[in-house]
Amino acid sequence: MSEVRVFAPGSVSNIGCGYDVFGMALEGPGDVVTARLVEDGGEGVFSVSVSGDGGRVPTDPARNCAAVAAQAVLDRVGAGRGGRVGVALDVRKGLPLAAGLGGSAASAAAGAVAADALLGGGLDQTTLLECVVAGERQGSGASHIDNAAPALAGGFVLVPPGKPLRIVRLPTPVDFVAAVVRPHLEVETAKARALLGEAIALSAGIRQWGNTAGLVAGLYQEDWELLGRCIDDAVAEPVRARLVPGLEEAKRRALAAGAVGAGLSGSGPSVFAICRGRSAAREAARAIADAFRSEAGVDADVIVSPPSPTGARVLGTSASTRAATAGTGGSVGG
Repeated sequence: MSEVRVFAPGSVSNIGCGYDVFGMALEGPGDVVTARLVEDGGEGVFSVSVSGDGGRVPTDPARNCAAVAAQAVLDRVGAGRGGRVGVALDVRKGLPLAAGLGGSAASAAAGAVAADALLGGGLDQTTLLECVVAGERQGSGASHIDNAAPALAGGFVLVPPGKPLRIVRLPTPVDFVAAVVRPHLEVETAKARALLGEAIALSAGIRQWGNTAGLVAGLYQEDWELLGRCIDDAVAEPVRARLVPGLEEAKRRALAAGAVGAGLSGSGPSVFAICRGRSAAREAARAIADAFRSEAGVDADVIVSPPSPTGARVLGTSASTRAATAGTGGSVGG
């Protein structure tokens, strides 16, 4: 095998109360990474090209999140091939930058899975997640495992703190659908994270812990009232709200349109709404987009998606990569 093409989806992280521990993979959009084995061309990941980013993503392998994740895989399995192993990467960005949709995690997940498939490493999920996190850290300045885990494994997941890393897949009701709206704004993740500081009030902690436990219980019991009540974020969103003009009105209109709950996706500016069924999600998405147009004067893009059961996946190898294009899109519109 000389070439592998991998797609990894965008994701919603935090999901209200689950700061740094909850994440959900979307059906689309996402990033695509093609990894090519280059004999005698260099050692390690020595070449990166990027498209779809407007020239903003670094192509230096030491600074590109897909390349850092792929290099972490090579460090674990490359020696087993014997001799020098050179890999070139092509990264196609399908996710916008600084949007709160896990763009750096998607690139990192696609890079790690592509490198592993290219070398036939067969790394287990925990090891691959460690590699993805290394790339995500490079891309966003922090280890956002709540984006990295769903981008790699798919589904609605819980990532417990501590070592070793572990992905716990949570159930969702059959008609659980997310409306995700990205206003044409940008919020730099590192700056949004820096606003939070290192301490919170005890009252906020108690509220957040209760909501986090309640959300898990609501998922298992398919209790929509409990889900809506517990999505509320008492820690991060109140601090970050000022970075996203129109956020409160967007949430208010989403709930008025029938959403069960709503909040910032990651650090924003994207907003998610949890809904019962696609019809309700489309109505909520329309309401959120209208709110951003009227309150902030910006247009917005819309994604309507249940949790994607699959995360990073091989689309094709050197023999079939041109033909294997299905499955890279979600329900996306303006």
